[in-house]
Amino acid sequence: MARPQTAYRPIQVADEATMRNLRKIQEAFTRITEAQAAAAVSGRLLRAVRLTGTSLASTPGTTLAIIDGWGGAGQGGGAVAGVQDGGGGGGSGAKGRLVTTSIPATWNFVLGAGGSSGGVGANGQAGAASTFTDGVVTMTCPGGAGGQVSGVPAAATAAATNATVAGAGAPGFPGLFTGFTFWGGAGASSEYGAGGGFRMGSAGDGDGNAAVGFAAGGGGALSSGAGTAYKGGAGGAGTGFLWEFGGT
Repeated sequence: MARPQTAYRPIQVADEATMRNLRKIQEAFTRITEAQAAAAVSGRLLRAVRLTGTSLASTPGTTLAIIDGWGGAGQGGGAVAGVQDGGGGGGSGAKGRLVTTSIPATWNFVLGAGGSSGGVGANGQAGAASTFTDGVVTMTCPGGAGGQVSGVPAAATAAATNATVAGAGAPGFPGLFTGFTFWGGAGASSEYGAGGGFRMGSAGDGDGNAAVGFAAGGGGALSSGAGTAYKGGAGGAGTGFLWEFGGT
């Protein structure tokens, strides 16, 4: 006898309009990648590097550069003492891509920190913006918002500014505490790793889970109503990547 199949209803995380906009953003990044390849075909790749610190000397002979950047992500929301509470997840940092032929002697940038200082029983701290400049244009990638107490997740992050292509950061997931179902909301994931996962009731009360990847949101904390407050998990730091082309 065949074993009956159980139908599971997926969790809806975004409406159709939001999903269409996200697909359009991804398509735009794909198109600009193709355009970049065409623009660089007369040269060669001189260097590809993940940015660290605050500055980096440009490679001699560079005639075209591509910078991808992400803002820092938001911290998850805390859980209040004495209240059945699951904090909302933090938002991911926004993404931007700058394609430029203005090549400075030194690339200057700021990699935004992830949110982490929201205290116990408090809303999560927002992530800091990341900035990247070619000496003429400064691209800014906003940081993700922090999750809040009472299950309120971070909203989507505003898109990057002064970018050749700009993308918004993703919202966090809500926390929940109703009857026998309860969890701290997960943080939004990014292209470079997962956000802090759901803190399920089976794991017990505690602080939210920290993000795993760059620019990914922290998870919300969980409290079953005991006398202890908890804080949200830390959001991931912003990051950046640089590609330099030139020569023949």
